[in-house]
Amino acid sequence: MDEKIPVSPGDEVDVVLHRVTQEGKGVGRISAAGSLGQADRGGFTLFVRGGLPGERVRARVTRVARGYAEADMVAVVEESADRVRPLCPVFGACGGCQFQHGAYGWQLSVKRVRVGETLERIGRFRTVFEEGEDPGVGETARGSDGGPGGAGKPEVVAGEGHVPASPGLDRPVGPVIIHPTVGMESPWRYRNNIHMAVKDRGGRLVAGYYSSGGRRWVAAEDCPIADERLVALIQAGLRAAERCGWQAAEETAGSRSQAELATGRGRLYHVAARVAPGTGQTMLIAVVDRERMNRMGEFAAWVRDAVPEVTSVILNVRRGRGDGPVYGRRSIALYGPSRIVDRMGGLWFEISPTSFYQVNSLQAERMYELAMEAAGLDGSQRVVDAYCGVGTLSLFLSRGASQVTGIEVATEAVADARRNARMNRIENARFQVGAVEELLPSLVADRRPDVVTLDPPRRGCGRAALEALVHAKVPRVVYVSCDPATLARDLRVLADGGYQVREVWPVDMFPQTGHVESVALLVRGDVF
Repeated sequence: MDEKIPVSPGDEVDVVLHRVTQEGKGVGRISAAGSLGQADRGGFTLFVRGGLPGERVRARVTRVARGYAEADMVAVVEESADRVRPLCPVFGACGGCQFQHGAYGWQLSVKRVRVGETLERIGRFRTVFEEGEDPGVGETARGSDGGPGGAGKPEVVAGEGHVPASPGLDRPVGPVIIHPTVGMESPWRYRNNIHMAVKDRGGRLVAGYYSSGGRRWVAAEDCPIADERLVALIQAGLRAAERCGWQAAEETAGSRSQAELATGRGRLYHVAARVAPGTGQTMLIAVVDRERMNRMGEFAAWVRDAVPEVTSVILNVRRGRGDGPVYGRRSIALYGPSRIVDRMGGLWFEISPTSFYQVNSLQAERMYELAMEAAGLDGSQRVVDAYCGVGTLSLFLSRGASQVTGIEVATEAVADARRNARMNRIENARFQVGAVEELLPSLVADRRPDVVTLDPPRRGCGRAALEALVHAKVPRVVYVSCDPATLARDLRVLADGGYQVREVWPVDMFPQTGHVESVALLVRGDVF
């Protein structure tokens, strides 16, 4: 064993955990002699799956790398008051949830601190919580010195290593207020969309999820974060496929010859289901390897027998080249309409089998309401909604703006946005197809809007888009983020260009997981 590495794979060690990662791993330190280390005072770092801050655990080392090791939990010696029993029987094996073993109030606090600490570390911002408020997640969750974010903050490892800290920024800017995380009354059964991979187990079709990293498939009959109607539809689809003689498709099936594809009863890759919470409409989607499956009409009839209230039964054909990892490009309605309709925030939205739609409708509505509040609309403002997708936020904004222009690179998404605008009889929203980085500079230069909203994908905004806002001195910017790391990076670019980052509202769009969304408000003091 290397003298500087105190453990080897297979070793069992006792460790006190001081932090938690977004992947749900507790973090502790051990000394060079293998004894307990002090938080943030040197020692060898150990990541323990399923551990919580404040716990003393027995762990078995599974992997050793330079500077750290990973371990599986053997036993909890001293348990955190925030530990709860997970509802899901495959939690820890399935890769979908990371925080089911932590109380929900603790989850909300951890996500708030993650946003704040990421802004501090990557963006070099000075963040504050409300004066006099204790942001902690319990004394047991704090480091011995209050954590890197300042006294009283619980320690969290943000896990944002894919985005480096802003270079050459010695002086923090701020303060930026980090509000409490917007959570749910009931953090279960919130997903309106799930898709599950199908395998053959003992002559029966079984659905499941892939573990983190996609290395292992885990069978799951239920999913406690999914709407119960989706679970019933998935099971109905599996039983109907069995009656039709369909087989589970291997992920390499796309390499089969055309002759093989033309014969046989058909193969099933995935079963997926969607529900529109605002209307109750539901859709079952079978992802298959050919357009003509054995007994297709009977498949739809058997699904309807099991779930009479189903709105649509869809066959999605995934043939390989040019198709995505889950869905193919062609969808066929076996029963009912090809789209279902949802109502959110007083607006109607059409949902196709493969279109993007926020998976947590209740929290999405709250997030859009926060964005509207941050935009400060009174009916007179012109708004540009960059990275607008299917226009959900654009249509919310249109009710408080004089005009909204949405920009989106995906042609199909813009078609959906225009269709949704027509369905809601909204005439003050228009949509342009193109990359934000190409269209936004000329759009804000020709006639400066009053507000720009940014809702980029996880990778964040392109530099050209941020520089266009700085040069045009757009008075108000609202940034809706799904990744604290790229949010911190982009906010710093805007702050260096003259914007004041005033407030950030974390939003828990995905309870029981390590993910967190955010809404940030930026203003320019030199244009008011």
